[in-house]
Amino acid sequence: PEMVQPDWVKEGAIVVDVGINRVDDSSRERGWRLAGDVHPDVALQASLLSPECMCEVVEMHGRKLMSSRGVDLGRNFVSEVRSSYG
Repeated sequence: PEMVQPDWVKEGAIVVDVGINRVDDSSRERGWRLAGDVHPDVALQASLLSPECMCEVVEMHGRKLMSSRGVDLGRNFVSEVRSSYG
């Protein structure tokens, strides 16, 4: 997690983080957080850095698409989407 460092990235590059890692984090109520493969400081070097992990983008896209088709998303939508990815 967060292994891609700013000095690995060319100034102004567009960086898409597709990594997803579960990292222990005692500051979170659940005791963990999701982290990508790109360190957040890369945003200072890159012109654009994707969200922390692409699963969030997929989830947002799925919600928008299903909502536009009149599907009731309910409270369990997120867990259903995530479980379908493995």
